[in-house]
Amino acid sequence: MTSDTFRNALFSLQSRQNLAAASALAATIVVGAVSSAAEPFPANQPFSTNEPAVNTSFDLSADNPFSSPSPLLFHTPAFDIIKVEHFQPAFMAGMKQQLAEMETIASQKDAPTFDNTIVAIEKSGALLTRVRNVFSNLTSAHKNDALQNIETELAPLQAAHSDNILLNRRLYERVARLWDSRESLKLNGEQAEVLKQHYESFVRAGAKLNDEQQARIRSLNEQLSKLETKFEENLLAISKERAVVVDDVKELDGMDAADIAAAAEGAKERGLEGKYLLEITNTTRVPVLSSLNNRSLRKRVWEASAFRGLGRDGGIDNRPLILEIAQLRAERA
Repeated sequence: MTSDTFRNALFSLQSRQNLAAASALAATIVVGAVSSAAEPFPANQPFSTNEPAVNTSFDLSADNPFSSPSPLLFHTPAFDIIKVEHFQPAFMAGMKQQLAEMETIASQKDAPTFDNTIVAIEKSGALLTRVRNVFSNLTSAHKNDALQNIETELAPLQAAHSDNILLNRRLYERVARLWDSRESLKLNGEQAEVLKQHYESFVRAGAKLNDEQQARIRSLNEQLSKLETKFEENLLAISKERAVVVDDVKELDGMDAADIAAAAEGAKERGLEGKYLLEITNTTRVPVLSSLNNRSLRKRVWEASAFRGLGRDGGIDNRPLILEIAQLRAERA
C-alpha cells in the first residue's frame, strides 16, 4: 500500500504478522500450491493455526472471502474469488473487531500478565491482518484506479484506528506495568523482546502525552496519512507518464528476448501497438540500464528515472508534498 498506512509505531506487530504471511506464501509457491485451481487443504493433513475457524467478523457477510481464514494451503489468499468490492467492508469490519478486542484487554479486572495482555494484543486483529496483507501486496505490485481510490479513502481511517489503539491509556498502563516489572516476570528472550517492542510502540506513538498533545498527534497522523497517500498516487502517475517509448526494436540492443517481449506487451496495453515501453521503477537505477547498449536510449531512461518526482512539463510536482510531509514528521517527532 503504500502507505500499508498504519503508522511506524505498529511496525513491530505488523512486521511479525507480515513475515508470517510472506513465509507461508513462499512455502506455498515452493510446493506448487498457488494456482487459480488450488485445492482446499487436505482433510488428512491438519494445519495448526491460531486463527478462528468460524466467521467471527463484525458486520461482514459470510460470503466475503476475508470473513474467515482461507482454506488453501498455509491460508494462501484465494485470489480467484477476491474482488475489489470485498476490501473496504473487510477493512471496516476488521478495525471494528480489533478495537473491540483491545477494549476487552484494556477493561480486564485481572492484573496484567504477559498472556492476558501482550499475547492477547498479538492475537488481535486476525480479520484486519488477513485483508491488509492482501491489499498492501496488491497495491504495491498491481495497483489500479479502483484499489487506489480505496487506499485514499482508508488512509485517514487506518491512521485513526492506529491512534485509537496506541493512545489508549488503559491499554498502555497494562503494558507499562509489565514493562516496569519485567525483571520479575521470568520471561524468555523472545517474550522480553516482544514486551519491549510493544512498550516502545506505545511510548513512541504518544501514549504518555497529555490530552492536548495527543489531540495534536491525532491531527498530525491524519494529515500525514492523506499526504503520504497522495505522494504515492503522484509517484505512480509520474512513473507511468515518464515511461520511455521506443519506436525501433534495434534501440533495445542488449536486452534479452523476454524483456523485449514484455516491453512490447506494455506498449500494447497502452494502445501503442508496434512500439516498446520501458517502465520506470522506483529504484535508485532502472535495471534495464545495465543491459542497454544504445547510449542515447540509456540517457532517456536515466533522465526519466532521475526526475520521477516531477511530471512532464510541470504537470505533477511532488516537491511541495515532500516538504510538508517532512515538516509534519519533524513536529510529530
